[in-house]
Order: sequence, then structure tokens, then C-alpha cells
Amino acid sequence: MATVAGTFTGRSERPDVLSGTPRAHAIDRWIFVFMAAWFIAIVLTGFIPDSLEKVAAVQAGERPPFPLVLHVHAVLMGSFLSLLLAQTTLAATGRIDLHRRLGLAGMILATAMPLPAGIDRIAWLPSTMPWNPMSADLYTLLAVSPMFF
Repeated sequence: MATVAGTFTGRSERPDVLSGTPRAHAIDRWIFVFMAAWFIAIVLTGFIPDSLEKVAAVQAGERPPFPLVLHVHAVLMGSFLSLLLAQTTLAATGRIDLHRRLGLAGMILATAMPLPAGIDRIAWLPSTMPWNPMSADLYTLLAVSPMFF
């Protein structure tokens, strides 16, 4: 009854002129690649000038050198952004098989990001906190390491 009544309302639905067209498929595929590249551009725009200033301060002896954990953090976060770009590019180019395989790693790594907050609260673990966050990062790497073996 509801379907019959719906046809007699006199209102016609507005046709979707973009769906099903090659242009719509291209937008649907490549918008995520654009967004991943946009996120990378934002991060680089924010971090490059700041990092260059801090490196200059280290070279001038105005601040201590960066701890190893900051380098590890930078590599991991950069890798995560690269993973996002790779995932979106694989999907846009139709390589769904690789996209799905790589997606498993991305899903696990994304959910591993809050692990340091939990690890910091395990009182019986040896820790370098609060002077150095390296222990939380190392425990997080240890927690995700089975995925790489």
C-alpha cells in the first residue's frame, strides 16, 4: 500500500544527473587520494618550518639534540600517512586485492595508536616516564611486532 500511495503524490524525485557517469566514478575514486595528499600537505606545511627552526637551534647549541624517540615517532607517523595515501591510490586504480591486504595492517596500526595511554598506566612495567616517553613507544612497537613476523 505504501508503495502505491507513494506513486500518486504527484512529486517526482529529482534525477541524479551525476551518478553513473564517468565523471562521478572518477570523483568517487580520486577524492580519497586527494584527501590523503591534502593531509600530507597540511602535516608537511606545519612540521617542516618548525623542524628546520629546531634543527638550527640544535646546531647553534641553543637546545639539546632530539631524542631518538622523536625520530621514531616522525618515521611512524609519516609511514602511517604514506599508508593512507597508498590505500587510497590502490583503491582508485582498481587494485582492491592489494588495498584489502594492506588495509589489515592499517586497521591494526590505527587501533594501536592509543596503546601508549594504556601502557603508561601499567605501574609494574619499567618506564622512562615522565622524563622520556621512549618506553611507551618501545612497548607499543613491541605490542604490534607480531604483525610483522
